[in-house]
Amino acid sequence: MTIRTKIWLIAVSVAVTVGFASLGGMYLTKRRIIQDAQTSAEEIAHDIAEDLKSVPPDADDRDLEEKLLGYLNRHARIVRLDLYVYREAYTPSSRIAAPRGDRPEITRFAPFARQPIGFTKQSSAGSAVGEPIELPVDLPGPWKATLVMKWTLGQVESVLKTQERISISFAVGFVIVLTLVSGLLTQRIIGRPLEVLAGAMRDVEGGDLSRRIPVETVD
Repeated sequence: MTIRTKIWLIAVSVAVTVGFASLGGMYLTKRRIIQDAQTSAEEIAHDIAEDLKSVPPDADDRDLEEKLLGYLNRHARIVRLDLYVYREAYTPSSRIAAPRGDRPEITRFAPFARQPIGFTKQSSAGSAVGEPIELPVDLPGPWKATLVMKWTLGQVESVLKTQERISISFAVGFVIVLTLVSGLLTQRIIGRPLEVLAGAMRDVEGGDLSRRIPVETVD
């Protein structure tokens, strides 16, 4: 392997390492943004749970349904709200579902028929959603509830996609430029003098003891 080939391999290795470091930084930034979005969604869910405590003791399922629809209108990031209302294990309970873009639904369950609410990671609109948030709610009177909020990344998702495209383009361009610049500079500063030295050594080995190399630098 020639000196020039080795130099270019070193330059490519350095550039690729820097590129992977840039992608790693992008991943960490994306993770932090998603964590911040999750924290913000949890704050919204806690605010809703607190506000539900203010409903009148005689409020029925329809009143709670109106409350959930109001939260959907105020918070664009909410995809769906489910409120599971119960009193005691032997008392019939109900689930009030308020999905965005669809009709709300009230489902009443028989005693001991409390079913888990399942969620997927993809909404009907195709945008990514965060982890569903589940909180207990102390309603006025003897009733209690469990609030489950499904939320979307919304504008955060758009920012992440834009940042991801910019970061990948920058990383690829940076790797190419770094490879060319570092390879050319190293070849000029180190590779070319070494090639001259190696050629002189070969001439001396061949018997030309008068071979000399002009010294033009002080390094």
